[in-house]
Amino acid sequence: MSRLLPRLVAFAALGLLSASTTFLGACSASSSDDGESADDELRKKKDAGADPSLDFQACDQQHVDKNADGDKIIICDKPFATPPFVRFPDDDTKSDVVTLYAAFDVSVGNFVTRDGTERVTMDDKGNAIAFQTHGAGLPSEMRMPCNRNMYTLYRITGKLGQAKQSWSKDTIPGIQVATGAPVVMVPGKIIDGSLVGAWEGTTNARRPDGTFAPDVVPIRVSFSNLVPVSNLKIWETGTSLPDGPVFKLTGTIENFDKSVKASDGTCYPALTSLGDKNPFHGATSGDVDTYRLGGMHFPGDQVLVFTVPKATSDWSVTAMGGLGPFGPSDWLATKGRSTLSLNPHGLPKGNKIEIKVVTGGGGGC
Repeated sequence: MSRLLPRLVAFAALGLLSASTTFLGACSASSSDDGESADDELRKKKDAGADPSLDFQACDQQHVDKNADGDKIIICDKPFATPPFVRFPDDDTKSDVVTLYAAFDVSVGNFVTRDGTERVTMDDKGNAIAFQTHGAGLPSEMRMPCNRNMYTLYRITGKLGQAKQSWSKDTIPGIQVATGAPVVMVPGKIIDGSLVGAWEGTTNARRPDGTFAPDVVPIRVSFSNLVPVSNLKIWETGTSLPDGPVFKLTGTIENFDKSVKASDGTCYPALTSLGDKNPFHGATSGDVDTYRLGGMHFPGDQVLVFTVPKATSDWSVTAMGGLGPFGPSDWLATKGRSTLSLNPHGLPKGNKIEIKVVTGGGGGC
């Protein structure tokens, strides 16, 4: 399920969809045991030794340098091929003041740890800090709220607890943050480029009246090219983040007009063979693209935009959903890539797209 709906519910509860909302932007030498040579180890850990806090192997290939804000940070040149794609030392959850490595989901003010646990920022009284003001509850070194979270992973310390929400009697996991700083940056070209390839999943079958049935049909999407788009922006300004480039993935729905072999060996039928049930009825080709966006409707509305095949009837021009596998929480997650869930950018008619990265498959069947 997409995380977009819960986010919108939270936004509405906090009054974030009001036109009067104000966002407080802060953007302004011996062989190893596995047989690798010493040279291999030095290549992978290039420059890491100067700062003990950065002396660990986060990525398959990495180097230490300053980011655009002047922070010394590990820059991921090549992620690991298997989950977690970015790797960290163990968290310390036993001490009174814990140390965690985490992604930050700025849209709802949550930290996400490698096991998928989400912790909302909270004050010293255990109250969850609202989205509009959570930047004030975080260390200045994190420069939050900001789109920097879309390509940065953090080390934080603080006290764990159960946070009280202003709109609910329920409590949720929280953390009162004491210190925090960026520790690993995954450049945009690495994020977007690593997701070039095959994706498989489903979308809803169309009904003759232009609505969509609960029944789904399989689709296989292949992204083959990266196209530079622009850099992510500092909130509420036209100023670009120098180290925040975004690349559009372009490709096609492979089984748009021909049957295609799936990664599990089954055969996906051509969508055009379905007649009125074709989810992309009216389109003349299966060309699609997708890209990250730092603020769809308002600052912090960070989404993945998917352009459906041109001239498709009964769809909006684009679909959108949470960042999914493009989001930083997927990079440190032990579970692997999440499913990308996309809904029409407009009034829903029962249609959505759910796809996930796969290996293998392709070709006719």
